[in-house]
Amino acid sequence: MYEEIIPRMRFCLVLLHLFLIFFMAARGQEYSYVHYDVKDGLAASVVYCAAEDKEGFLWFGTEAGLSRYDGTHFRNFTSSDGLPDNEVLKLFVDSKNRVWIIPFKNSVCYYWKGKIYNADNDSVLHRLSMSSGIMSITEDKYGDIVLLEYTAVEIICPNGQTRKISTLGGRVIQIQGGGLNREGVVDFFQEEEYKMKIYRLARPAVTDPVLVKSDAIFAGDATINTTLLSPELNVFHAWKNLMLYPAHAGMFTIPVPPNIISISKIDDSLFAMNTTDGSLVYDLLTQKKTAHFLPGQTINDVFRDSEGSLWFMCAGSGIFRLGSRAFRNYSFLEKTTNLSVCSILKTGASLIVGTERYILWIIDPVSQKARKQKVEGNAANRGRVLAIKQTGKNSFLLGTDGGLIRLVNFKSLHSLSGMAIKSISGNGPQFLVSAAQGAFLCRSDDLHMVNHFWSARSTCSWQKDSLFYIGTFNGLYRVSPSGQTLFLGNAIPVFKSRITAIQESPDGVLWIATGGNGIAGYKDNKLLYTLTSKDGLTSNMCRNIVISGQDIWVGTDKGLNRVRRLDNHFFVTRFSSADGLASDIINTVYVDNDNVYVGTASGLTWFNTGKIAGNSFCKLRITAIQTSAHAWAYDTTGLVLPRRESSIRVDYVGISYRSGGDITYHYRLLGLDDAWRSTRETALSYPTLPPGHYELQLTALNKFGVLSNTLQIKFIVEKLLWEKTWFQVCMTIIIAALVWFLVSLRIRALHHKSQEKLNTSHRIAELEQMALKAQMNPHFIFNSLNSIQQYVIDKDFKGVNKFISEFSRLIRLTLELSSKTRISVEEEVNYVSTYLELEKSRFENKFDYQVRVHEGVDKTGSHIPPMILQPYIENSIRHGVRNRSDNDGQIIVGFAMKDRHLVCTIEDNGVGRAEAGKFKSRAPIEYQSRGMSLTASRVEMINKVHISSILIDIEDMQTAAGLPAGTRVTLRFSPTDIIKPKSIHHDQSNYYR
Repeated sequence: MYEEIIPRMRFCLVLLHLFLIFFMAARGQEYSYVHYDVKDGLAASVVYCAAEDKEGFLWFGTEAGLSRYDGTHFRNFTSSDGLPDNEVLKLFVDSKNRVWIIPFKNSVCYYWKGKIYNADNDSVLHRLSMSSGIMSITEDKYGDIVLLEYTAVEIICPNGQTRKISTLGGRVIQIQGGGLNREGVVDFFQEEEYKMKIYRLARPAVTDPVLVKSDAIFAGDATINTTLLSPELNVFHAWKNLMLYPAHAGMFTIPVPPNIISISKIDDSLFAMNTTDGSLVYDLLTQKKTAHFLPGQTINDVFRDSEGSLWFMCAGSGIFRLGSRAFRNYSFLEKTTNLSVCSILKTGASLIVGTERYILWIIDPVSQKARKQKVEGNAANRGRVLAIKQTGKNSFLLGTDGGLIRLVNFKSLHSLSGMAIKSISGNGPQFLVSAAQGAFLCRSDDLHMVNHFWSARSTCSWQKDSLFYIGTFNGLYRVSPSGQTLFLGNAIPVFKSRITAIQESPDGVLWIATGGNGIAGYKDNKLLYTLTSKDGLTSNMCRNIVISGQDIWVGTDKGLNRVRRLDNHFFVTRFSSADGLASDIINTVYVDNDNVYVGTASGLTWFNTGKIAGNSFCKLRITAIQTSAHAWAYDTTGLVLPRRESSIRVDYVGISYRSGGDITYHYRLLGLDDAWRSTRETALSYPTLPPGHYELQLTALNKFGVLSNTLQIKFIVEKLLWEKTWFQVCMTIIIAALVWFLVSLRIRALHHKSQEKLNTSHRIAELEQMALKAQMNPHFIFNSLNSIQQYVIDKDFKGVNKFISEFSRLIRLTLELSSKTRISVEEEVNYVSTYLELEKSRFENKFDYQVRVHEGVDKTGSHIPPMILQPYIENSIRHGVRNRSDNDGQIIVGFAMKDRHLVCTIEDNGVGRAEAGKFKSRAPIEYQSRGMSLTASRVEMINKVHISSILIDIEDMQTAAGLPAGTRVTLRFSPTDIIKPKSIHHDQSNYYR
């Protein structure tokens, strides 16, 4: 018997050994969590509960305060902010988005619009009287806030009234659980005589809430706790079992682990039993456990947000977030060492993973089992499998730290040792290999070197057409078929960097990854594109690059990047350990359609790009608005800022927990700049804004390309008093009035001065004219006395008497008219007629005369300067008709209107001016006549002082034969109604009257 047992035991040990070798060294699927603790801003490491408000913020109750998380920052509230107690046990968000807070201290408060309301600052809460600890809080369909205590029910009505129910039938209430039922009202449970009774908080006919007792739904041992998971599902915790009572399926039980702490509802079909050894999630539909999260951790509560992420509140370790089950992590152990994944290849349905220690891992994605295959190599060094290239159905080329290995059916047939292989590229019978000893073409069947064209150290290489591109620590080189080498870094500085990987996209562009300057696109001897961290890459230290269709996958030392090109724009989606990657150090990437396999320093991560962004959202929220002197509520808009507070700061956040803070914000401030700008900061500051109307527009874009809502904040920066329009208008009017007043005073002064000057000029002109006329009076008298003398000599006493009578009349008229500046035509005609008659007598009727006034002339209304015609008439007599040889002299004086001008003509039929000059030379004149020169001076003076002018024209008349026929003098006077002084703009028509 013993002889049979021993061989069987040996056989079992061998099988167990083989199992451990091939299957137990690789861990199965592991979940990837994001961990938040005090170092990240959480109030404390002991977290009791969580809730999500309608804005998208997450709230966490801890032992040291309340924490609000927006996906990027934690904001903590303590008793200094209004909490009755810093230890927060329960949270609830009502329909008004009030966050109700149940602290350890027997009290209640709520947060609303930036402020915590408690019994000290809220009259409704002040009326509550807590008799025992609060078990739960909820809101019914009537809007009542219902607090279930252990021994009472507190009700806060929408109108602010409160009510407390503490007894049932004279007995003190002993509540063991409760919540909303499917009718939207509150049920709670109470054990009575080993039976669980349901009591309903109803409102018959809209009256005060009352309790309605229902039949017992469960009878058994002492029930110590109940939880209402959904309106149709109750969970009774009775000693060692959970008894579930769904209305549609009948009761069933689930064993309760001895270390259970609480039960958390995840959704209508999932709930979690939280223990000191992680959280056990059960599916109510299958009545089976679906997952065991965070083994080894003490979990107080589990919560799922609207993005679908699970949050685990721990007793001492903060918070863990399971971002997405789409990320699956595998770790590979050799003894106790977690191996780094260095290369990946998918062949058929299997995944081949190369790690350290010269190990290949063959994974079945369906069963998630892995077996390891040790390959040849020098186990003394790291022994990384850095490259895997399939050459046939079951044949592969492996590039390792120890050399190049050819495998067939995972057995080594050939090896090229003594060199560290960095990359293998190409397809077909020959492959391009980069190694520490150079770059060369190698046959895949026997590893024979065909062309060793590069002898220096090479980090990677690529063949395009007949050219070889060699990456080195010093930059990028190009080698021609003839062996000519060109260093591309001389023309393109980015290619002076360390080159880590080269790949070619379908459009023929070579994408080169660098160890410090991002990635670059190169084609036709030109640098087409460069992408760095400024363009969205997680880091400029790029370790590898993979082309998959239109996507460029770039692994860095700070995460994975998917670069998608649309037209000439590149959009970067970033993945890190916060999203579920095993590590941020990316060693290799393999892409199979939507499935992405990432080799990291901590193992393998696999995810599907079509699933990771399925439930992602992006909610943009304002968290604070501050000016230099005030802080405003986050929902404030239409601000009016005084000019001295023109500095404004707006804090905001894009809520997308699965984006891990990787959010780009776009903004513009209308009124200052209409152009959209981008930033990754969560605050905008405008230190000195000029007065005006502004509108800040904000939008956010999460890492999955989900665009948020657009927020608008309108505000006004007021003007200073002297900058306001009404003030400027008033000041303009006042200044204009003052200027007008001063200018008017100045104009008046200048006008007065000009008037005085003009009056002085007029007076001087008048005095000059009077002086001229005074000079003319002796001239007339002299001529008249000559005539009287001639009569006396001739002893013609009768003629003397008649002449003296006419002379005295002329003297009287002369004296009368000399004192006037203007006289009427009628007066001038009378004066001229008297003068002509006197001269006719003196010259013994040597001539005749006529004075004609045409009908259009207003004799009394038309005025001319006095004695202005007499000198010309005298000249016609003395030099014209007097020198005729006969007594047929004729003088005609005419007055007519032409073009509204008064035209006076003096015509004589004398000898003419030329013949008269001959008489002057032959016979001396008795005296020198000054009448013509004095008249010319008077006319010149009148033309200077007045706007109107007097025009004088003298012409010699001739017969048809060209003989002298006399002289015509024409004087043209402006109309009397427009004769005005030159510098006076008002009517001066009476000036000469």
